[in-house]
Formats: sequence, C-alpha cells, structure tokens
Amino acid sequence: MSLDVGRYRLYTAHQSIQERWDETRIRWLDVVREEFVKQYLNQLEPLVNTTLGAIDRLAQVLIRAKQECG
Repeated sequence: MSLDVGRYRLYTAHQSIQERWDETRIRWLDVVREEFVKQYLNQLEPLVNTTLGAIDRLAQVLIRAKQECG
C-alpha cells in the first residue's frame, strides 16, 4: 500500500466516524456518552491530524530521496 492510499484510507475513515457520530450523539444522551467523548473522541482528531501530517512529511522525504537517487 502506498502512502497516498494509506493517507486516503485514514482520512476517509475519520470522516466516516465523524459523520456517524453526528448521527449518534443526537440520540445518545447520558453520562456514558460524555465519558465516551472524553476517553475516545476528544483524543481521536488530534491523533489523526498528527498522523496525517507525519505521512505528508514522510511523502516529501521519499520524493526527495527518489529525486536524489534516481
């Protein structure tokens, strides 16, 4: 799997989670929901964004390496 494919899959999976959460949170109105948000959802977006940034930086390094070696 290329970096582009992996990046795309991560990005679209995160978008899908966000869309499904938007549908779910309307109906889920208890304390457990708040704990779920704190424990998982609040941490997910920064992790995904950090990972996407790292993939972008790695892709640039690989492009440079190919240019220098090719």
